[in-house]
Amino acid sequence: MLFAIIVLVLWIIFAIILKSVTKDKFRFSDAILPLVLISYLLTIDLGINYVAGAIPGINDGIGLHSRFALYIIGEDNWSIELLKRIYDISFTISILLTFILTLLLIMNYRRSNI
Repeated sequence: MLFAIIVLVLWIIFAIILKSVTKDKFRFSDAILPLVLISYLLTIDLGINYVAGAIPGINDGIGLHSRFALYIIGEDNWSIELLKRIYDISFTISILLTFILTLLLIMNYRRSNI
């Protein structure tokens, strides 16, 4: 949870700086694109951790294979079910952010053609 709060705070700071730099040319879709890309990178990372944990021949027990997963999941209570649940949540967030980005791009396109 702390990781999500840190990412959102950094993204808000990025969006405010972007708005102050671009002024009249600011588009929210430009600000949300890095958030979408980071979300997909984290989803891939969590998916790799889930697959590596779900295949018993790869490891002795459950292990995390990246620092991001450690920050997101924490150090306690690792289980295959937890890895799967966190991956599913991350995947859902990535799809929702992609949908929001698509809607924003469509709105920007329509505004520019009017």
